[in-house]
Amino acid sequence: MARLSRLPRFSRKIEAIYPATERRAGIQANVLAEIAIDAEGNIQEVRIVKSAGAAFDAAVVEALKKSLFTPGYIGDKAVPVRFQVPFRFNLN
Repeated sequence: MARLSRLPRFSRKIEAIYPATERRAGIQANVLAEIAIDAEGNIQEVRIVKSAGAAFDAAVVEALKKSLFTPGYIGDKAVPVRFQVPFRFNLN
């Protein structure tokens, strides 16, 4: 597999909304999502790799689907990429 010369990144990152029920309960969590994007940076798939429960997972999926990405590159060619994005829900 060829190495990326430029990693994909957010061009517009939407923050996940802390689920109100979890906030009221004082629950903090970490969620790890995996995203597949095409050569144009469009999201093809979002999958939860490390779940923190349905409410947190849904918040992460919703935020990612509203976010925009620049694709990864090999040389000067944009390529489809699959990568992981961590989310932290901290009460502060």
